[in-house]
Parts: sequence; structure tokens; C-alpha cells
Amino acid sequence: MRVGLYLRGFEESLRGVCNRPMPGEKGRSMLRLMSLLAMGLIVEMVFFGPLGLLLAGIPIRKVLIAALVVSSIVPMLTRRAEGNWQVGLLISIILFLLIWGFVIPLSNNVDLKMSVAEIQPFVAILLIFPFYYLFVEYGPKRYLNVLVISTAIMAIIVIFLWLCTNVLGLTGIGITARNFYTGLNDSDIGVYIGPMPDGSFRIMLINFVLFPIMLSYHNWERPNLPWSAFYAVAIFATGTRAFLGVGMIIIGTALLRKRPVLAVPIIAALVGFGSIYIINHQELHVFDFSSDFSSSAARYVQFFSLMNLFLNFPILGAGFGASASVIRSFDAPYSYELTYVALLAKIGIVGALIVGVAMTAWIKKSMRNNQNWVSVIVLVVAVVLMTATNPYLINLVGMSIAAFLVAIGIWANRPVLALSAPTFQHEDEK
Repeated sequence: MRVGLYLRGFEESLRGVCNRPMPGEKGRSMLRLMSLLAMGLIVEMVFFGPLGLLLAGIPIRKVLIAALVVSSIVPMLTRRAEGNWQVGLLISIILFLLIWGFVIPLSNNVDLKMSVAEIQPFVAILLIFPFYYLFVEYGPKRYLNVLVISTAIMAIIVIFLWLCTNVLGLTGIGITARNFYTGLNDSDIGVYIGPMPDGSFRIMLINFVLFPIMLSYHNWERPNLPWSAFYAVAIFATGTRAFLGVGMIIIGTALLRKRPVLAVPIIAALVGFGSIYIINHQELHVFDFSSDFSSSAARYVQFFSLMNLFLNFPILGAGFGASASVIRSFDAPYSYELTYVALLAKIGIVGALIVGVAMTAWIKKSMRNNQNWVSVIVLVVAVVLMTATNPYLINLVGMSIAAFLVAIGIWANRPVLALSAPTFQHEDEK
């Protein structure tokens, strides 16, 4: 069965490692526990979105992330034959957060409460380590399957809600409320279902960034029209313009590579449908930068405000927790839709170079042994475009998804024959 991400070309390497002795019972028990925690985290993120599941006031998501990160310390210290890249990466992440989360904010008189609040989601990037160790032992297939099934179920729910509210007009059953989750008020972040100030109708949740990622997954090796159509409807139901554009890029690239005869009419149909929709819905103010109701206008103002902040601290940035003259949210004044412009203003040229070099190295490494390098580029471009004008990346969900993708890339290009820790083959990898 196709795994879909970075699996081609590694069968021989896996067979060499799988002939090693089996680990002890304690080691296997720890791995099984980590595996269950990882699958539980994936399901929790997909179905509970930005809020997360609370049990007796305890944030289950944070507990799962902490447990996975802590449990990865032992394999990090014992897999010495792979080199010290894990320890080096861990130290680099910690130093980066200490410098731009504490030292620089203090020097620029930024409220440390805001700094701590903004860097909290970055802790989830440490999930690279437990995901990587689980992929080494089991392969990523079982975790991808959990993600695929969970996201498909959520997509069905989104399509159902959109049909009920937009097509069937079933407003009497309560699903057109300001927030779908009960017990929330208008200031909370929940599943938004209803008209937006700019005139659009949204069914919105942060984890819906997974819809285009799953669209990329199903078109990884060859175009998959049924899945493409399914997620195209789900993406349309979210009412998010960035997702629509990314979806067209993914489908268009897949068709141009494998089925160019179908590419032109399908791309033309999608562009035509989108154009007609925008023309017939002038209240959306898509290209109106002067309208008070336009989200484009809000981002336009944010851009110049954030650039002024960057020009004030161009080398090292203002630090995490800093805010520009324009504030998007009084509850989280450091948060902006323009993710990368805000990030540049906060980490400066030096921080941007560090992040850029690290990402470039990961992308080149991911493409090194992968014949399907076009799909790697499309996936990276899709994530960048989706998160460039929306605050979907710097949060626990976004950072966890990023850690998952980075871990797969590292796993696919690991020094397999150098592994010293015993690895065994499981039934679902045969």
C-alpha cells in the first residue's frame, strides 16, 4: 500500500536494519506507549482544533506533547551511532528560543509575559524527535493512516455543516451559532460557522490547514481525482481564499505532471468558477484595500506597521512577544495574519538567516534520495502560502504538523546502516 511520503527507494535499507536483534521488553513497551501517545495527539489535534481537549481542566494536548518529548530523551542519548545531530538540533532550538524569547525581548523592553506566551507553541517543534524515533521503529505508515482517516472524517463534517447552513437552510438546529463548541463566547476561538464581516461565509478551524496537505498527500505520486474532488469541496466549504489557491496549485501541478490532457480544462474550470464566484460576490471585498470590512485591507495595514517595527530593529529583531503599532488582537497583541513579515520583524535579519539556512538544508536533504522532488517543492510551497497571510503556523497545531513533516524528511534520509539501536520489523511494514 502506498505510504505517499518519502517511502520509495528505502526498502533495501529497511531490510538491512530490520534484521537486527529485537529490543528488550521495556524498550518495546516504551515504544508502544509513545506510539499510542502520538496517534492520540494526531486525533486530538484534528478533532479539537485550536482549543484542544480539556479534561478536569487539564489540557490534554499539552500533556501529550510533553510526554512524547520527554520520552524521546532516552533514545536521543542512546542512538550514538547516528551522530550527535539530535542533541545538536535540540541545543540549537533551545538557544534560539532563549535568545529571541528572553534576551532580545528584555533588551527591547518587551513584556516577558507576551514573550513567553508567543514562544510556547514553538515547544511543539520538539516533536521532531519522538516522531523520528517512532518512524525509525515502525515507519510513518500507521501515523499517516491515522491522519488520513481523521482528516477525512473532519472534512465530511465540514461539508455536512456547509450543506446544512448554505444549501438546506437548517438554521433552527443551532449549527449556525457564532461558535460550534458549546460554552464559548464570541471572544473564544472555536469552530466559526456563520457570516464574516467581509461578507463571506466561513466554517473555519485552524486544523483545516490539513485539508490542502491531505490533498497534496493524495496527489503525491500521481493524480487522484476522487480524493482531489472530495478535498476541493471541503476546502471550498471552509471559505478560505488561501486554501483555494493552494488547492488549485496542488491539483494543477499533479495533472500537468501525469495527465496533461486533463490539466488545461480542469484548471480552466477551476479558475473560471473562482472568478465567477468573486464577481458575483462583490461583498467579499477581495481586492478592496480601502474597505473597513476587507481582510485584505487589514493585512495591508499590518504590513506597513510590521515593516516599521522591523526597520527599528533590523539586525536582531524586536524579539518574540513584541507588537507593532497596529494590534490585531488585544488578547494576543503579538499575533498577526502576516506570519512571515511578523517573524522577520521579531527575529531580524540574523534570525531569518538561521531559519532560512535550516529550512533550505532540510528541503535539499529531503529531495536528495527522493525522485519525486516536485512533490516536495509543491508541499513546501503549499504550507508557506497557506500560512503566509493567516496565523496558522505559530500555534501548537501548526508547529506539531511542521514537526511531523520535518521528521518524515529526516527519517527518509537518515544514515540507516549506522543505527546502533536495535530495530525490528512490524507486520504493517511488510
